[in-house]
Amino acid sequence: MKPRSGSKAPWKQVRYMPTNIPGAPPGVVYYTTVIEVDNQRSPKGWRHVAGAFAAGVHGPLSLVPFLRAEPDFSWILRPGMTATVDIIRRKHRNVWKLPTEALNQLPDRSFVSSAAWRRWKEEEPEGWNTVWILDKEKGPQPVFVRVRGVNAQGETGIRDGQYNEVLEWEKGFTPSPDNPPKVIISFPQIEQGIFDKPTKIGLG
Repeated sequence: MKPRSGSKAPWKQVRYMPTNIPGAPPGVVYYTTVIEVDNQRSPKGWRHVAGAFAAGVHGPLSLVPFLRAEPDFSWILRPGMTATVDIIRRKHRNVWKLPTEALNQLPDRSFVSSAAWRRWKEEEPEGWNTVWILDKEKGPQPVFVRVRGVNAQGETGIRDGQYNEVLEWEKGFTPSPDNPPKVIISFPQIEQGIFDKPTKIGLG
């Protein structure tokens, strides 16, 4: 957890009594976790204070309102306040990540060339996944990636439900950070009919 002060907060205790939260995805179980936070007072906060003072010259006094700014040294975290907590277990830097949707695409044959379709069906290595890259000249092309297993350091890839770390690209395919590949995350669904072929492809 990183409050505005920039301090870090390790978790102190996990209470293994499962809790269900209304509206949560089915099958997801939550556990109450105690986070230890070094609460601090706001060093740069300001607040406006309203008031009035009495004024008068040779006559009745009248109240003159005023508004002034003064330092606010209140606590950053207060009782009852909600906070967002990110629990970071490990980090991998300078790696590629792919949307989960890109790993589960089954395109209709009418959207890809015969060569791309044949390569996808015949050459995908066992234990690897196929992602479809949009090529300006050739259209959607299959690229094989490995997201399961371990990397060169013997560690599994990091995934969070939305993205998956790429442990290895197929031989001969080296993406550039300056020109990342256009990964397809959705193919249109084809309905039965002559005039029902959609034309839009989703990119990630």
